[in-house]
Amino acid sequence: NATFTTGGFSGGTTTFNGTANTVTNLTLSNSATVTANGPLNVTGTATLTGTPTLNGSGKIDLIATASTALDWQGGTISGAGALSLLGGASANITGTDVTLGRNFDQTNGEVNINGAGSVVMSGNPTWTIGAGRSVILNSTATREISGVGNVINNGILQTSNLGGAQPAEIATTFNNNNGGMVDVFAGMTFSGDGTDGTTGVYSLQSTTSNNGLTFSGGTRNIAGTITGSGTALNGVVISGANLAVDGTRYDQSSIGFTTVNSGSLTVNNNVTIANNGLTVNGGTVTFNGNYTQTGGPLTLAGGTVNFNGATTNLGTNNVLLSGATVNFGDNAADTITWAGGSTNTFTLSGGTLDGLGAINLDGLQTKFVWSGGVMQGTGTLATGGFMTANVDGALLTLSRPWTNSGTVNLLASANSTLSGTGTFTNQGQGTVNVAP
Repeated sequence: NATFTTGGFSGGTTTFNGTANTVTNLTLSNSATVTANGPLNVTGTATLTGTPTLNGSGKIDLIATASTALDWQGGTISGAGALSLLGGASANITGTDVTLGRNFDQTNGEVNINGAGSVVMSGNPTWTIGAGRSVILNSTATREISGVGNVINNGILQTSNLGGAQPAEIATTFNNNNGGMVDVFAGMTFSGDGTDGTTGVYSLQSTTSNNGLTFSGGTRNIAGTITGSGTALNGVVISGANLAVDGTRYDQSSIGFTTVNSGSLTVNNNVTIANNGLTVNGGTVTFNGNYTQTGGPLTLAGGTVNFNGATTNLGTNNVLLSGATVNFGDNAADTITWAGGSTNTFTLSGGTLDGLGAINLDGLQTKFVWSGGVMQGTGTLATGGFMTANVDGALLTLSRPWTNSGTVNLLASANSTLSGTGTFTNQGQGTVNVAP
């Protein structure tokens, strides 16, 4: 057993095999190695600078009650025993790519990753953020936490709310457990796998530097809530991840926008899209419940979008289908409605409009513009009595039933022609104008 008031190690290898080892202030520098095969209690500050290694099979307890319990500027902390932050003091990580190779139990204390700090997890350790405890990310590093490991959040993971705060990335497995909070002030990216609890929360705050919440890789099931402060900067972006969310807890009334560039987004249960709307540039998006849009445009530029709910209400917003394959309804009883009003347009300029559901486009002074792409599927497209449809494209393909009760203008500017296996039925009150 060993007791030191100050333990300074600047080189070589030192091993603690006793059953009770205590150091008031522990300093490892240069390439020193300290191996704790028995319990090691640090009652003051543990400081690592240079490229030292703190390892061993014994547990390491940081039990400082004031100032800083861990000042990690460089090196590796590894081994079979747990590293525990117990005393209530903070741990400051400023070293670039410091290596965490043992379980980290953040039971009682805060962690700040500042400066150019970043942590690389190695050997699949688990970092547990305790209930009521926080990890504050305010580093200039590209990825604040990365590698092979597992971060379990029972407390708070937060990008800093200070002026000039940097966006952050978590590039390892991250689970936002029940009671866990992800507080996004300066933008945050998740690129690893994860499964979240039903009472976990992702909260997008209102700041001018906010880059939103991005999922760029991995597979994640968010059973909890995604919410925000309602500003245009607070968006959710999927670029490469496979993300599943609960639509009833996806609060886009307080989120600026949703954008899918690649990967997949699966929305289970009913969902309402508001504010700045939904943009799909690629990947696969599937809505398994009823879909309601109350604000912003619906922009479908690429990928595949499946509206599988019994009702899809596109509201009065602009709809632009320019390159995606869109399946409206996976059942003949599904209904899709849009009523754009005098200022908004449903535009099909490319891609494919498909599906089994019945699509009803109607509303006072509404306009449907078809200039490119394909309409197919077994569901009927109905343009109502208040609708004006302008068909203005060459070699358009109609392979679904279209019934018209409004006005259809076949414009001459593009030598509009229709082909395909569909049928066009002009009902009694409908009008078709063919330009010379």
